[in-house]
Amino acid sequence: MRAKGFSCGILAVALVAGGCRKKDRDLTTDLHRAADRGDASQVQTLIAHGASVSARDERGRTPLHLAAADGHRDVVEILIRCGARIDCEDECGLTPVASAAQRDRRAVVKCLVQEGAAVGLHLMAYLGDAEGVRRLIQEGANVDAAESGGWTPLHYAAKHGCKAIAEMLVGAGANV
Repeated sequence: MRAKGFSCGILAVALVAGGCRKKDRDLTTDLHRAADRGDASQVQTLIAHGASVSARDERGRTPLHLAAADGHRDVVEILIRCGARIDCEDECGLTPVASAAQRDRRAVVKCLVQEGAAVGLHLMAYLGDAEGVRRLIQEGANVDAAESGGWTPLHYAAKHGCKAIAEMLVGAGANV
């Protein structure tokens, strides 16, 4: 993107180097805003010039939370590669993978899981991972555990048409 002959990347570097608004009153940083917009180029530029991938806004969210929730897989991959913690929780206890799942960002959820994000029964049902569901049931996972919105693993299996997982959950005693 160019504006009057200047590259936005060059402008971002100049602003950061000059000390321009690194954090707003709500603790949102330039990196938070770039991650939220899905601006991979600016994310890379800001990190290269010292922006913290661990910075938290007033709700405890990192740039990774915002990129994940908005489905910006390329930004998620950059942040992880640059050291962002995959399983950090915001003030509500949500991890980036949970934030992505809540907004139905399946590609980002899969990316985070592949990168090692901790997952539970709800997420395995959401992803349609029958083997993961079976393993967690064998390990004693609560098949009726409800998230804050009241959704159980069975709800996720039904929503995504995962009949085998739904049957597995019911067979393990899930309330219907």
